[in-house]
Amino acid sequence: MDKDKAYASLKNFRISAVLATLVAVVVIILLLGMLITVLMRPLNVMGRAMQATEEQTAVVEAINIDISEINALNQEGVENLQATLRACSDLKQQAIRLNQLVGSFKI
Repeated sequence: MDKDKAYASLKNFRISAVLATLVAVVVIILLLGMLITVLMRPLNVMGRAMQATEEQTAVVEAINIDISEINALNQEGVENLQATLRACSDLKQQAIRLNQLVGSFKI
């Protein structure tokens, strides 16, 4: 028997095994890629949710700063109003006193 003929089926089997292994590796790589894509979807959604939360937090912080500024301006307005009321009361007292003084003059 010829040596090449004797090992021909073994050589064919080896080539078939290598090809089957390569096909299996390619299929496994494709399946892993699909699996990674499926598994990454929830992470992507969570990432977008976290980003939206951070944006909302920034907006809330800006609103809090604006409310604090409005509160400070409101307090300043109250203080100015109180000062104005005191000045009006003083002016009223001065007007009463002036009226009394003017009334005490006899012509």
